[in-house]
Amino acid sequence: MNSFNTELRYNLKLNFNFSIGVFLFILFFRPFEASYNNVNNLIIFFSGFSGILFIFNNLFYIVVPSLFPQSIRIKEWDFGPPILLSSLALVFNSVAFTFYLRYVGKTSISFYIVFKIVIIYLSVVVIMRMLYRIRSQYNQLIGQSIDIDTSAEPKIPNKIELSSENNSEKIELSFNNILTIKAADNYVEINYQHKDEIRKKLLRNSLKNIESQLALYSNFVRCHRTFIVNLNNVKRLARNYTGTFLELNNKEHIPVSRHYLLKVKEQLKVK
Repeated sequence: MNSFNTELRYNLKLNFNFSIGVFLFILFFRPFEASYNNVNNLIIFFSGFSGILFIFNNLFYIVVPSLFPQSIRIKEWDFGPPILLSSLALVFNSVAFTFYLRYVGKTSISFYIVFKIVIIYLSVVVIMRMLYRIRSQYNQLIGQSIDIDTSAEPKIPNKIELSSENNSEKIELSFNNILTIKAADNYVEINYQHKDEIRKKLLRNSLKNIESQLALYSNFVRCHRTFIVNLNNVKRLARNYTGTFLELNNKEHIPVSRHYLLKVKEQLKVK
């Protein structure tokens, strides 16, 4: 829900800025003639275009998605609103601009004027999609936090026993204290929290066998060919120029390979 509200605020701010931008464009470039000689009346008339744009953009990009959040998911608009919403906004804004110009501005409507109206709003749509794309790339570059829903996690035993390949060596740890399990040649390296320090324990085993021993514990997930990670110690799933990674609570970054990315997202129960 927080992500949804963030996107609503972003769209509201974007619509307001576009409304101001259209007002300034029409004021300075005068693409339409108006029967007002008084400067103040002319400014008020031109501000009407920004009001129309603001109302219909909010209707199609905020009100409609908020009424149908499951069908129109704002947080998935990497390239901007769906084509259908943009098309409806184009039609309604163009018609409203035309009527406003004809009956309020007392301007004769021609095909050329309608063409200019459509071009103005098409420019808004194109710039909007560019801004969404830039925003998406920026979020991917710096890493965007993803909400993790752990409310539905089943209760599991507090202790986990991990053993070597021939069961000659074992280690018992609290599952919350285990941070990561890393492949290290013929061994696995178990990194765990002990009081205020991080310790390591080597067991002669393969990561695949250790993964089998952890099969009953849904808070552990394989995220890379060399890593198993404890989701209880994950702060966020993020991405930067090097690729996707999990950031732990201790600020350590664990790589997530493309092969395991979908499984990681499913385990995190991304909202």
